[in-house]
Amino acid sequence: MIGIGWAGVSRGGAFPSLETAVELRDEPVARIRLAELLVGFDRLDEAEQHLQTAMSEQPDALHALNANARLHLARGNLEEAKANAEKALMMYPGVRLTHEMMAQIYRRLGERESALKHLARAEQLPSPYTSIRPGPRDE
Repeated sequence: MIGIGWAGVSRGGAFPSLETAVELRDEPVARIRLAELLVGFDRLDEAEQHLQTAMSEQPDALHALNANARLHLARGNLEEAKANAEKALMMYPGVRLTHEMMAQIYRRLGERESALKHLARAEQLPSPYTSIRPGPRDE
């Protein structure tokens, strides 16, 4: 599964900071980050609650779409994971992390060629959240 990078902070150590941020400010970004972390610890029900709240405010946010795809991938809901990742790619086509996730989804669906296509595309992209070209919203 795709991991979340936390520079200088252990994943367990990030929980209190993110939980405090959610309690104090209740911003979608903090909820999304907390949900990403919860998915990594297989706390899927908690992650889903935070994602639903965040996505009600920011349904097209890249991090929310990717986190929701990861949640569904972790649950084995491959079609739902694919739908979220495809939406992210439609809006943000140059994101390495999303192509890597699509490769995982296609691999689990048994669609080897599609998985390889997304892996090859991911390898061409610089960093996980760098968009090479604007999506439809930016044009």
